[in-house]
Amino acid sequence: MSRKKHVLTRRQRALRQGLTLAVLILLVSLLHLYRPLPGQALQAEGDLYGLAPLQTVLTVQPEETDGPPRLGRLCLAENDGALMAATLEFRPLSGWEVTMDEVVDCTKGSSPQCGFFRPSQSAYSYAYVFGRVDDPDVKEISFRGVYRPYYGNSYEEEAVLTIRRETAVGRDGAWYFLTPLPEVFSQQLQLDLGLYAVWWSADGGEEAVLWELNG
Repeated sequence: MSRKKHVLTRRQRALRQGLTLAVLILLVSLLHLYRPLPGQALQAEGDLYGLAPLQTVLTVQPEETDGPPRLGRLCLAENDGALMAATLEFRPLSGWEVTMDEVVDCTKGSSPQCGFFRPSQSAYSYAYVFGRVDDPDVKEISFRGVYRPYYGNSYEEEAVLTIRRETAVGRDGAWYFLTPLPEVFSQQLQLDLGLYAVWWSADGGEEAVLWELNG
């Protein structure tokens, strides 16, 4: 006596395939070979620096150059002693990965703590400043970027970026920022200008060098 073969419906096949995929993703995630969440990639990168546990405090969409869009983001994470800014991109075979990062040691010096981040080796052309301000008396922090041509010519242009407490992201009494510096282009000389120095100051106080090319 022949047994009648049970034929799965389309819905049953879809459910079975979805369940199989979910199980595979879970198994691979448990093996740390695939990171379906960006926070997992940040945590893994923090482990390399001995910064774990890290907590993400700010996420922004990166400014990109002309070209095909990427599934990426910029994140600012922290623990008790450090800040880390990082670019993350999603790869189908490996999940989220940190492509570039910059770490500021917050155990040295006092608030505000700020850093400079320029993911020049990726599709993102913008330079970023990031930081945390713990001092309740600091209402704003300013960055002055100085630009010059890549080749020859002593011509220079400046741009100032001011970040205010009321427009920043606040958490536990502190406020955070991860913001691109303005691009500068000289219409007169028709020259692309390269950033070569950044200074910062809090509430109009004395400037301090944050970053200097070859400095």
